[in-house]
Amino acid sequence: MINICLSPPYDDELIEKAKKPVEVKGHTRATKTGKVTQVRAYQEHREAAAGADTGVTLDILRSTLNEFGLTVQEVSSVPEAARTAMKMTEPKAYTQEQRMAARGIGDAFHALKDNVMLGKLRGAVKNIPVVFACYEPTMAAMSYLHGGGYAALLVNTAYENAEAVADPARAQSFAAREAAHAVQASGSIDEGITTLYRISTWHEYGHMLDTLLGGDLTNALIDNLMLQFGTKMAAISKWVTTHISLYAMASPNDTTAEAFSMYMGRKAPKELTPWLELAGLTHPS
Repeated sequence: MINICLSPPYDDELIEKAKKPVEVKGHTRATKTGKVTQVRAYQEHREAAAGADTGVTLDILRSTLNEFGLTVQEVSSVPEAARTAMKMTEPKAYTQEQRMAARGIGDAFHALKDNVMLGKLRGAVKNIPVVFACYEPTMAAMSYLHGGGYAALLVNTAYENAEAVADPARAQSFAAREAAHAVQASGSIDEGITTLYRISTWHEYGHMLDTLLGGDLTNALIDNLMLQFGTKMAAISKWVTTHISLYAMASPNDTTAEAFSMYMGRKAPKELTPWLELAGLTHPS
């Protein structure tokens, strides 16, 4: 059986809400309202890339990730059952967005250090290829595909990530929230995209680590939350959506993946400290 972990899903309602004007630091182009929205800036970014020869090729993406010790494989390497289920095809073209994605993935892998547990994860990740592909659902930026003796980290070239540059208060995942903050702080859409993929990669690494540990990472997190907030789901849900993300409530496994990505970004809430210590996930002081 092939298992697919998506990162991160968003719905159409979020995209509509994201159209509310948000000023972007560093952008000076005028619109009818006198403001430049982050969503509009991103749309212009994509339109410009789509209409130009970006010079980005799969070989360039492969070279970027090879520098970090990671491998890139063709879409044809993905099992046929998964390709059919996900309506997966070869990308028609590559853009600057995929180049930023490759940089983000490389940065995420480079950060796997500091303790023995991350070292084990790093060793496993090194053997998992990255595949750039066009697939459904288009609301997923990345996916971790595993099962039947196969595993791969997928990058969705069909992803429409307007939420990556939307108001951080409206972001449904930690990755989208941090990406929006990155754009606001730097005024750079590329910086936001790199941040989005770096943290989305950590989200998928959280799924990988949980799989390596036979689900014990999720079980330990659930136990930790129940010890602190009791068995009432409403109390746990409120804390998770407030302090981790709305997407973390999609499933217990996604709670783990989102919590892990916050840990990697050194922004894990203090309430997760007992869980992190039990899992051997501590950063040196």
